[in-house]
Amino acid sequence: MNVEFFKRVAAGEEPALKALKQFGQATGRFMATLCAVLDCQKIAIGGGISVQPTLIEACRQGLHDFFTVDYPFHPESKALTEPEVCACKFFNGVNLIGAAHCFQQYYPEITFA
Repeated sequence: MNVEFFKRVAAGEEPALKALKQFGQATGRFMATLCAVLDCQKIAIGGGISVQPTLIEACRQGLHDFFTVDYPFHPESKALTEPEVCACKFFNGVNLIGAAHCFQQYYPEITFA
């Protein structure tokens, strides 16, 4: 997904909207699978793509649809609870924070000013 794609979504072009919905549905099912294993309360999406609010909303809607429409368990059981979906606080900078943390693990004598 790139800037051109999100321009087409903003313009309301049907193929782009359909692709975004399909992406959100697939990602929502993936997040639900993670919830089954990790019992998540919140899922934060990071990286450069996380600055696109329409993408975050599509993922949020896909996950919500799983829990309200496609829920594979008996509706009364509610074995899983629907987590919150949000963008990471540092968006694309999250990879730099991870790299800096990893660097400090290997070279603790070097500090960042």
